[in-house]
Parts: sequence; structure tokens; C-alpha cells
Amino acid sequence: MNFILYNRDDCPFCWKVRLAAAFAGVDFNLIAVARGEQNIEVESLNPGGTIPVMIADSFILWESSLICQYLADEYKSAELLPDDTSRRAQILQVCHYSDQYFGKAIFPYISEMRKQDPKSRDENIIKQSKEKFDYALAWLSSFHSLLGGPDKPNLLDCTLYPRFALAEEYGLDFMHAQEFTNWFSEFKMLEKVQASFC
Repeated sequence: MNFILYNRDDCPFCWKVRLAAAFAGVDFNLIAVARGEQNIEVESLNPGGTIPVMIADSFILWESSLICQYLADEYKSAELLPDDTSRRAQILQVCHYSDQYFGKAIFPYISEMRKQDPKSRDENIIKQSKEKFDYALAWLSSFHSLLGGPDKPNLLDCTLYPRFALAEEYGLDFMHAQEFTNWFSEFKMLEKVQASFC
């Protein structure tokens, strides 16, 4: 099967799809979409006009969570999602939390830190984002056991890793969350994880 992914390297939604694909053994032909670019092809494939968008032969999927779930179901031997329905639902629920809450807690901080001139950064936004990040991190800690880790990566690892990688890159400290610090330091050393950041 021929796989195409409309993608942006630093987009956490695209990145989690690349991770899931790497662990599933799927090779994507990547089509780069620049940040802020309105891509005509993407808009013709996805009514929301957002990335990632996956094409597998003539089968089209958008929304990162659905793409990841498709890969997990299509390539069951990768064991990205368990057969146990309760555990599977819990993993998918925490993945949803990452996309809808955890990521949104981090995004304002990163947006401010991307500004080249430190004087143009809004310190109130940075402070509020840090507080929301810490709150989300505390909530996530009770679901740490759902992570597969470096020995048996699952969809939750693929979903959370890009968020923590961006937090680390922009200096958002999570050293106080020791369980995630340990997981992150081991997980980022995996060859497939390193290769997933284009």
C-alpha cells in the first residue's frame, strides 16, 4: 500500500502519526506543509483544511487520532492498542485529553517562546500556560501506568511524546514529574523515535 502524509515536522499531531507509523512499520511519503500555509491540496482532502491528512492508496483520513487508530487496527502486530476494551478505551481517552487539554495548555507558552524578541513575549500568558501545564501534568500522572514505554510502545506513548519533546525544546520544565521524566529520557533514545523527527 502506498502511504502519503501531508505533514509539518514540528506539529505534534503530525508527529504522533509519524511515531505510530514508525512503530507499525509503515513508511509514509511525506508532503511538507509550512506553518500558517493554506494548502489547496489539503483543503480539497480535508474540509477543515488542517493537517495531518493521510492517503493510503485511494483511502483518505484526516484527524490525527483517527489516523493513529487506523494504523493500530490495521497493523495489530505492532500492539499499539490492546485488545482489552477497557484498557483500550482508557488509552484513547487519555490520548483525547492530550489533544484537547494538555496540548492546549502548552501551546500558548510555545507561541510566546517562539517570538524572537524576548521583550515581545507576554509574561502573563507564559505564567498562565505554565500553571495549566502543571495542572494537566498532575492529572496525567494518575494514568502513567497506561504508557507502554520503550519496551512496548503504544498509542499513548506516540501521543504524549511530541508534547513533552516540545516542552523540553522550549524550556517548559517537567522535572518535578519524575515518572514522566524517566519515561521521556528512555523513550527519546529509541531509534524510531529519533527518526520520527524529520
